[in-house]
Amino acid sequence: MAVFTPKKWKEEASEQNSVEIRNLCEKYGVPYAVVTEYGLFSANEGRVTCDSFKDLLKYMLENDFHNLYHNLFQLAKLCATIPVTSSECERTHSKVARVRCSMTDDRLEHLVLVNVEQDRQPSFGVTD
Repeated sequence: MAVFTPKKWKEEASEQNSVEIRNLCEKYGVPYAVVTEYGLFSANEGRVTCDSFKDLLKYMLENDFHNLYHNLFQLAKLCATIPVTSSECERTHSKVARVRCSMTDDRLEHLVLVNVEQDRQPSFGVTD
């Protein structure tokens, strides 16, 4: 998202960035005060040379801007945690579909239960 990449902030793109910020506010239920905070931050800190969300968040923390631009910082943190793709989830479903074709419901249910509960295995003190 160019809106959170200071190197890509441009004067002519400021209206487009504000629209993108408004859309993010609407989508994630963040107060619209972010639009104002974004305008102030990008105007005052436009010289920042951050390349990523991580750099921007680090910059805001180091310079105590996370308190000054609280809503903007919260939105940036939220956007930084949104997965870029759903490939891991899709890959898992694909594997289950392949396995599902070759076994009964009962066996599949038991295998899923073993997999889900594998971290809860009791330790009997037996070593290999």
